[in-house]
Amino acid sequence: MSEHDKVNILMVDDQPAKLLSYEVILSELGENLIQAGSGREALEHLLKTDIAVVLMDVSMPEIDGFELADLIRQHPRYHRVAGVRWHFWIVSDKYDDFVQSEIASGPDPDRRLVNRGPNFSVGVKTWGEILDENNARLQFVKQALEHNADDGQALAFLEERHREFLEGVVIQEETDAPADEEQATADAAG
Repeated sequence: MSEHDKVNILMVDDQPAKLLSYEVILSELGENLIQAGSGREALEHLLKTDIAVVLMDVSMPEIDGFELADLIRQHPRYHRVAGVRWHFWIVSDKYDDFVQSEIASGPDPDRRLVNRGPNFSVGVKTWGEILDENNARLQFVKQALEHNADDGQALAFLEERHREFLEGVVIQEETDAPADEEQATADAAG
């Protein structure tokens, strides 16, 4: 993957140990990882760089994750593209009292949305919820990939979906090889 193909992922947390753990986990993606130790530093990066993904902590001094998401959403870049709906997810370790009060006062507490507008929504999830959701997606994909169609199923599918292309094509039925070998042996002996 060339540098031009990589997306910029901005990781925002006031705790350096968490930023390091995010970097260790996300480095396997092979994307450009950018660290910010505060909401203010994150805004500086956002003004200078096109960012595709922002992972941010909820509780930070000066500008918390909710305020940062609101400032990002107000940026003109999110209003230039017509017909696009932006979804922002703020990640928290847990739903402490502060986070729960933000969720409860939001437009859709059941979906944990804390802000919603005509072209955006801002929600909150825990790392555990994100991991659980992605594990469920991974299991779905694994199950879908495990489907093994035998020749009969594959042939039936082709005949059903592409009948017009199969006109005039003779499809031979497989015969049992042992019976053919026995007949050949009997013919040779006879």
